[in-house]
Amino acid sequence: MIWSVIQQVGGQAATMLVFFVLAALLPPSDFGLVGMAGAWLAVLNAFCETGFGAALIQREQLHEDHLRSTFSINLIVGALLTVLGVGLSWPAAAYFKTATLQPVMAWLSIGFLMRAFGLTQAALVQRELQFRALAIRDLTANIVGGVVGVVLAVAGYGVWSLVAMTLVTSLLESILLWRLAHWRPSEFRISRDATADLWPYSSRVLGFNLFKAFAQNTDRLIIGPVLGVQALGVYTLAFRVVIYPVTTLVGALGGYLFPKVARVQSDRHAVASVYRGVLLGILNVVLPALVGVAILAPAIVPLLGQRWHEAIPVIQILTIAGLAQALIAPVGQIMKGLGRPGWLIWWSVGLTLVTSVTLWIGTRWGLTGATIAYSVAYVAALPVIFGIGRRLTGFGLGEIVALAWRPMMATAVLALGLTLFVRYTGQWSPWAMLASSVVIGSVFFIFTGFLNPEFKGLVAREILKLRVGGDEAASVARPASRG
Repeated sequence: MIWSVIQQVGGQAATMLVFFVLAALLPPSDFGLVGMAGAWLAVLNAFCETGFGAALIQREQLHEDHLRSTFSINLIVGALLTVLGVGLSWPAAAYFKTATLQPVMAWLSIGFLMRAFGLTQAALVQRELQFRALAIRDLTANIVGGVVGVVLAVAGYGVWSLVAMTLVTSLLESILLWRLAHWRPSEFRISRDATADLWPYSSRVLGFNLFKAFAQNTDRLIIGPVLGVQALGVYTLAFRVVIYPVTTLVGALGGYLFPKVARVQSDRHAVASVYRGVLLGILNVVLPALVGVAILAPAIVPLLGQRWHEAIPVIQILTIAGLAQALIAPVGQIMKGLGRPGWLIWWSVGLTLVTSVTLWIGTRWGLTGATIAYSVAYVAALPVIFGIGRRLTGFGLGEIVALAWRPMMATAVLALGLTLFVRYTGQWSPWAMLASSVVIGSVFFIFTGFLNPEFKGLVAREILKLRVGGDEAASVARPASRG
C-alpha cells in the first residue's frame, strides 16, 4: 500500500509545489481558464479509458486478445476524443462566455491521444501491483512537466505555461509506462469475443466514470459561467490546496484497494480487513491535515500575493468537503473490486444530482455560498455510502466510530496547539509560519503514532514492505496466451 501512496502523493507533491510557484507568477484568471477547459474535458475523459482497463485489473485470467483489443479500442477512442475536444472548444467558450477559452481547450484536447497510448500498460502495471515503478514514473513526469511550466511562466507565456505543463506531463507518463509494462501490442486488432468478455464489466465502469466526471466537475461547470473566470480561478486554488491533495491520497489508496479487493473478493473478512486498514490511514492522516490547513490558511495564503486573499474562507470551508470525500472514496473502490459497477452508476447519479442542485442554489450567495453548498452535498452523502460499505464488507458506522475516536482526540490536540501557535506568532513572516507549521505537523504525526498503536503498527508494516521492496506482485498472474 505504501508504494501506491508514494506513487500518487510523490508525483502530486511535486505538482503542488509547482502549482504554488505558478500561483505566485500568474493571475487567478489564468487558472480559471484552465479550470473551465478542464471541466469540459473531464467529462470527455470519462470516455477515454472506456472501462476496459478496469476490466483488465478486475478479471482473474487474461488472454492476449483481451490486451490487444483493449489497446486498439483505447487508441481509437483517444483519437476521437481529441477531435471532439477540439470541436467542442467553441461551444465551451460560448457556455462560459469567455472567448480566450477556445484555443486553451483545443490544445489541451491533444492530451487524450497522448494518454491513450499508455492506458493498457497502466492497467497491467497496476494489476501486478507494481506501485514502486509507478511512483518513480509519476514523480519523474510531474517534475519534468512542472519545470517546463515554471520556465514558460517566467518567460511570460501566461496561461500557456499551464497548458504546456499538462501536455508534457501526459506525454512523458505514457512514454515511461511503455518502459514499465512487459506487454507490447503485436498488431492493431479488435477481437469480438475478447471485447464481449470485458464489456459487461467495463460498460458499467464506463457509466460510473461518466457520472463521476459530472459529479467531480459540477462545481466548475456551475461556478464558471455563473460567477466568472476570476471566481473560478480563486476556487481552483482553494480546490488545489484542499481537495486535490485529499483526492490524490485517497486515489493512491484506491489504486491499492481496487486490485487488492479484486484478488480477495471471495473472502468477505479479508475485504473488511483491507477496508479497515485504508480507513485507519485516512483518519490518521487526512483528518489532522485538513484541520491544520483550515487553521493555517489565513497565515499561509498571503505568500501567494494579495490577489488570492479571497481564497482563505473558501479553503477553510472546503476542508469539510475534503474529509467527506476521503471517507466516501474507498467504498467506491470496493464496489469495483467486488464486481458491483452497477451500484457505482446509481451512486454517482444520485451524488451528481444532489451536488448540482445545492451548488446552483449556493451560487446566489457568491463563491462562499457555492463552497458551502458543495460541502453540504458531500456531508449529506456520508450516511448512504457508509450503509453501502456495511452491506458489502460488514464494517459499518459503529466500527468506523470506534476506529475514529483516537484520531479525533489527536486532531483536537493538534487544533489547540496550532490555534495557540497562530495566536502568539501573528507577527511572524508567512515563511516562518510555514516552516514552523511543518515542524509542528511532523511532531504531531509522531505523536499520533504513539497515541494510536494500531496506526503505528500499520505504518511499520508498510515501511517494512518498502524496505524489502515488496510490491505484492508475485501472487498476481501474468496474462495467459490463448492456445
